[in-house]
Amino acid sequence: MTRRCVLCNRLLPQGATHCPFDGCAFHYEGEARTTSTNVDIIPEIKRCENCGRQYSEEANFCMIDGSRLPQSAEPKMRPRLNASEASRMLGKTVGGKYTIQSVIGQGGMAVVYQAFDNLIERPVVIKVMQAWLANDERANERFKRECQLTAQLHHPNIIRVYDGGLLSNNEPYLVMEYVAGESLRRALDRHGPVPLRTAAAIVIQICRGLGEAHAAGIIHRDLKPDNILVEAVKGATQHIKILDFGIAYLVAGAHRLTQTGKLIGTPAYIAPEQLKDRKIDARADLYAVGVILFELLTGKVPFEGETAESILTKQLFEPPPPLSGERPDIAPDSPIELIVTKALAKEPDERYQTAKEFEEAIEMSLKEPSRKRKTMS
Repeated sequence: MTRRCVLCNRLLPQGATHCPFDGCAFHYEGEARTTSTNVDIIPEIKRCENCGRQYSEEANFCMIDGSRLPQSAEPKMRPRLNASEASRMLGKTVGGKYTIQSVIGQGGMAVVYQAFDNLIERPVVIKVMQAWLANDERANERFKRECQLTAQLHHPNIIRVYDGGLLSNNEPYLVMEYVAGESLRRALDRHGPVPLRTAAAIVIQICRGLGEAHAAGIIHRDLKPDNILVEAVKGATQHIKILDFGIAYLVAGAHRLTQTGKLIGTPAYIAPEQLKDRKIDARADLYAVGVILFELLTGKVPFEGETAESILTKQLFEPPPPLSGERPDIAPDSPIELIVTKALAKEPDERYQTAKEFEEAIEMSLKEPSRKRKTMS
């Protein structure tokens, strides 16, 4: 049994668990995998002392000059907060005016709370970095970057950032707009595929929000239904807001906190160029929008697999399935199918080049006569 490395595409022999060329780790299909829901793993990196290229912990030799990589520590494993620890902030006042009311959720870096701004008298969301990361300089820098980046953005389709600061134990926090609604992920899980016009309206709003961010030189890099909120606006159509620019970075003049050789993103939505150690630009976000549009219309992502590695392999080498093969009411080569195909092109130059261009293509497709699949009489 052989396997191709998802990063360098080299064939690996039976029994291999890591690529000897780039250090990529993988599992064979059907192989039992150990997972954990109560820990977060923060991978260490190794740096070639000759050329400076970075590799994952498992790599032993540099693929550029063949020199042996230095030894480094095992990946750090940190427990996530349990319910009682996450609730320690309840009832406390942050920043002299924000009273913590409830726990909304938690991720690898932070706990998210609903709070109340006693000065302006409005609900807000507060994102507090987990305590064990408070003294991690790189994590702190990343958290501060999120605050700085998102505070620049003022758009109806992007969550607003109001404030930020440090708690008494030096934990950074971020104060954001509170939106009554649910994630697009939850909406999809509850309702399944949506009508074409609904999908178009959602994607148009996503493109408008991204257009604002891209104009400021900000790339999201982890766009997915989980990071999109559907606001509950009574008597109106769905109102969309993008959130979590925590791994975004400024394109112009920014120091990249995530260096070459480290993967950022979610496998099902990640653009192929993010796997090829190439410069990432706004078109990576537009690829993710293409995946979201496909998912809105079909109820599933274009590339599925049992492991992250199998999904990434498909992202790199397989064409997306035709939209018309998943939706009986969509004809082959219809405007919406052509839009999805272009958005999911492997090469960035073959996709929509700007969010505005993507938005205009969607709007134009709605004006064209509907082309439905022909049925046998």
